[in-house]
Amino acid sequence: MEERRTHLIRRMLGFVRPYFGRFAAGQVVMLLTTASGLVLPLLTRNLIDGLSGAAAAHFPVTSLLFFGGNILFFALARAAQEYLFQNLSQHISRDIRGKAFAKVQKLPLSHFDEQPSSTILSLVTNDLNVFQVAVTQGLMFILTQALSLVFIVVVLARMSLVMTLVAFASLPFMLISTLFFSRRQRSISREEQEQLSLVTRVFQETLRGIVTIKSFLLEPHATGIFRTENDRTFALGLRGLRVRVSNSLVTGIGMSLSVVALIGFGSWQVSRGLLGLGDLVAFLLYAQMLTGPVGSLSGITVEIQRAFAAAQRIFALLDAQEEADAPDSAPPVAAAGMVSSGPTPLPPGDDATPVLEIVGLTFRYSPEATDVLREVELRVNEGESCAFVGPSGAGKSTLFKLLLGFYADHSRSILLYGRPVAEYSLHELRSIVGIIPQESHLFDLSIRENILCGNPTASEEDLVRAAQAAAIHDFVASLPDGYDTVIGENGVRLSGGQRQRICIARTFLKNPPVLLLDEATSSLDGESERAVQIALERLRVGRTVLAIAHRLSTVRHMDRICVMDGGRIVAYGTHQNLLAASPLYEKLCRYQLLGGVSESRAG
Repeated sequence: MEERRTHLIRRMLGFVRPYFGRFAAGQVVMLLTTASGLVLPLLTRNLIDGLSGAAAAHFPVTSLLFFGGNILFFALARAAQEYLFQNLSQHISRDIRGKAFAKVQKLPLSHFDEQPSSTILSLVTNDLNVFQVAVTQGLMFILTQALSLVFIVVVLARMSLVMTLVAFASLPFMLISTLFFSRRQRSISREEQEQLSLVTRVFQETLRGIVTIKSFLLEPHATGIFRTENDRTFALGLRGLRVRVSNSLVTGIGMSLSVVALIGFGSWQVSRGLLGLGDLVAFLLYAQMLTGPVGSLSGITVEIQRAFAAAQRIFALLDAQEEADAPDSAPPVAAAGMVSSGPTPLPPGDDATPVLEIVGLTFRYSPEATDVLREVELRVNEGESCAFVGPSGAGKSTLFKLLLGFYADHSRSILLYGRPVAEYSLHELRSIVGIIPQESHLFDLSIRENILCGNPTASEEDLVRAAQAAAIHDFVASLPDGYDTVIGENGVRLSGGQRQRICIARTFLKNPPVLLLDEATSSLDGESERAVQIALERLRVGRTVLAIAHRLSTVRHMDRICVMDGGRIVAYGTHQNLLAASPLYEKLCRYQLLGGVSESRAG
């Protein structure tokens, strides 16, 4: 346990290392601030002794100047200290957020299957805040507070050893109390952070499904779910608050009793002439200041316990396994800087080499799960189009995810241009393969920026040509701000067909030799579907196309159709051949593929 805590502290301080200069300057200023504060009781004693001693007839100007100068220096040093550590805190927060964001980009898709996005959001908000406070206002204050404690103890002992023992009579009790409460705080903090993550998830799901909630009058239900989780978070927060307040209360009572004992005992010593009045005032001020280091160290202990819980969650994200990526051993795909009549494909090696070959592919999402794909065999030549149809859960979308390298478990069962997909770097693989999903994601940016995601270095001419090829240019040109129009979260200000055509324009700029169409028109109305189909037909020219389809208009003109069921390809052929040879395909045409069996037979 201690070894793990030491490792956590070392990693936490690792975020300070790049800014050691700022940290060192802050420590120096903090030591000066502390020293200024510690000298104050001695200056007070000199001022009192100057007024009450033999030289009382002369006003102690020198002592007063030192006293005022020290207070001014303390204020300036305190402000500099605050700035330096807040500056350091902002740098650390920026670095952690940056590392977390960069890490998220490298995580495999399987990580997001198991870890909700709200949990990650909670890490970079709630957990980061706890972590930041502990590092900048916890660990960094330990040295100064410890030195202050040592200094005060030495000064008190030199003034009066007996009174020092009285002052520290309650210290063992307070230390035991701090250890007790800090253990409880760590457990509560872990629960509290996890519950905050859950509340964030509920809030995020509500925002994502706000249209559904309003349409089905689910506001009371959604409010009830949120209220339940929010109340649990509130209850945990109160538990943590009670622990912190209880710790502060015990510490405060112990220190207050010590001060009362000191005042009584010190007054008795002054009355007997055993202690000067200035010494008593200085002693009491130091004793009062003693509550600062003791209380701070006690509070820091509690905050560090909270930080440990937050740090474990943050480091769990930063240590998560990234997508496996082979080195770029082969030449990458030629960059497609402009829209042409077709893509720039990889050299296939020889005419007999298929673009895509799948040999005995079996896949499951986890060791405990059942097989999603079973002994899949497929061969697709260059320029060929192949559609995948089948009931829900047949494995069509999973196959596309494997082609994009989202899961590494497929090993060498999938070959692209004669090379196992496992041998491609992810950058190279995803440059070769482009996808138009059913619900293409658009960013809350301008239309220009969304299209340029396909090729950020493309020229304005290429951008316009891509938009024209995707049949979206005329619409964009009619907007007041044209390509600089901001389209809102996920293109909320556009229709489904317009969103899809912007995504097609993006893919035109990417110019991949292999194209995946994942039900690209299934959610569109008839008019939008026709516009998107025209754009897709242009995009397909010269490319190898694999399509998951739920519409007959997409399927019937494909070179080949693969019928999937239970993770297998159970039949393949042309539309007309499959109508006669595959009962499952005929059933799909009758009940699932729009257009019905009568139309499909007529085609």
